[in-house]
Amino acid sequence: MTPTTATANPALSAMKDIRLPPEIGFWPPAPAILALFILALLSLIALSVWLYLRHQQKRRQQAPAKAALQLLSQLDSEDPQLMLQLSALLKRCAISYGGREQVASLTGECWYQYLDQALPVKQQGKFQRLLQQRYQMRPSAEDGEELKTLCQQWLLCAPSYYRRASKGGKSC
Repeated sequence: MTPTTATANPALSAMKDIRLPPEIGFWPPAPAILALFILALLSLIALSVWLYLRHQQKRRQQAPAKAALQLLSQLDSEDPQLMLQLSALLKRCAISYGGREQVASLTGECWYQYLDQALPVKQQGKFQRLLQQRYQMRPSAEDGEELKTLCQQWLLCAPSYYRRASKGGKSC
């Protein structure tokens, strides 16, 4: 007969089971993980602030064009003074973008060329033909509508054109 292990060696019966250490918990994290978490949080905050400031700057840049578009929609295309009103409206908006010293003194051919710079290539050259009719007694309603549409196009292109121009870019 074989003796049992407890009877064979009495010292084994006095031993206790091995106690395992407790499981490693989630908190507190290791210092490197905590540093990465803080860095990610700070990056997220910085990105949020940067995006907010960029959005505010874009809104400020578009504000003159937005106000001018509202005024443009109120103008009557059959008004005899339409050509002068549109030229004045564009001049005020261009001054807010390009600066008074650069824009206020522009007249005639220089003014038309200045307006054409912000337009897409396929639209360039139309301002000169339409705004030269501003001293006619009764410009046609079609010309008035075409000029209003062209002014609307300019007002939509102007913010992005001036933003690129301030960074050294080309027109749209």
